[in-house]
Amino acid sequence: MIIMLAIITMLLSRFFCLHINHLQIVNYSKNS
Repeated sequence: MIIMLAIITMLLSRFFCLHINHLQIVNYSKNS
């Protein structure tokens, strides 16, 4: 149970980081 929670949080954090990076890339391309 704890292992599943750890895996889920790891996947969510990884997806969240990728999402933030994508938004930064979009904003950067819009500015330039």
